[in-house]
Amino acid sequence: MSKENLLDEALIGKFIAGEASPEEAMLVNDWIASSEENKSYFVRLEQAWALGKNQLNSIPKKEIVWNALEQTIHRTQGSKRELSISPYRIAAAILLLIGVSATLYFFDAAKQNPPEFVWETRQTSNEIAELNLPDGSAVKVNRNSIIKWQRKFNGGNREILLEGEAFFDVTHDPDRPFIISTDEVKIKVLGTAFNVQQSKEDNQIETVVTRGKVLMYTSQKQIVIEAGMKGIYYKQTKELVLVKIKNENSIAYATHSLSFSATTLKEVTEQLTKAYGVQFIFESKKIQECRLTTEYQNKSLPFIMDVISESLNLTYTIKNDTVYISGDGCL
Repeated sequence: MSKENLLDEALIGKFIAGEASPEEAMLVNDWIASSEENKSYFVRLEQAWALGKNQLNSIPKKEIVWNALEQTIHRTQGSKRELSISPYRIAAAILLLIGVSATLYFFDAAKQNPPEFVWETRQTSNEIAELNLPDGSAVKVNRNSIIKWQRKFNGGNREILLEGEAFFDVTHDPDRPFIISTDEVKIKVLGTAFNVQQSKEDNQIETVVTRGKVLMYTSQKQIVIEAGMKGIYYKQTKELVLVKIKNENSIAYATHSLSFSATTLKEVTEQLTKAYGVQFIFESKKIQECRLTTEYQNKSLPFIMDVISESLNLTYTIKNDTVYISGDGCL
């Protein structure tokens, strides 16, 4: 074959495999039509490839290609016109074609049969669960919630599915974003601490960030939430709203950090119920109206009740999951 008639064999391989672009296909067609020698060369490649592929019914082996190649060469040796095409050149072109098609074959197989992730599931009822994920991230799952995570974070993302509420302290890994999916919203982070709550009663999804920042987004909108802020998604209106948080009482189940300013004891005990999973019974309604200004950072329930009873001249008793409060109160 003359130098003028040379064409990149990899391009011919793409053409035979049906993966050439329109421009590349036009180039190959023009090359085939330019001479009988080119046409014969292309036919040999195409025939050898077809024979090899039919025998293997997938990606042809080199041995099969060589056998098919010998057959096509043998059939043309008795022809009146001997073409000056080296069998090794044809073989090299076919093997290039094998490489192209093998890559496409395995790529298509990967698309049709993506790797299956094994998912772990934890469902809580009346307890708070503490989990460590495969990447070292820590999670506290609130009561009556369901969380699902991949047993191994092998992909590009660390995927989490959540129904209910959970607090996340995420290990920093910029190459593998940590993504939490809820009903209609996703939360994406690299490494930070935050809480996600999906409230069926309020028909909204909230994200409270205590450290770092996260991206809260839907298919149409997104907001960036930094520490000390809360993102709210309203399901009815499909709105994303950013607000500043006054305290972290809403996530005290995970942090046990509480702050009250002239708050009635009834409201205080409502927060303690969510944080510690107990019920309160008052001796009189008058006690419920006593007000309290105080802060607690990761304190036990008995410690908090000792401070409250001393501050408000009350007495209390804890039996199982119930706290009984009595006394004159409100000094």
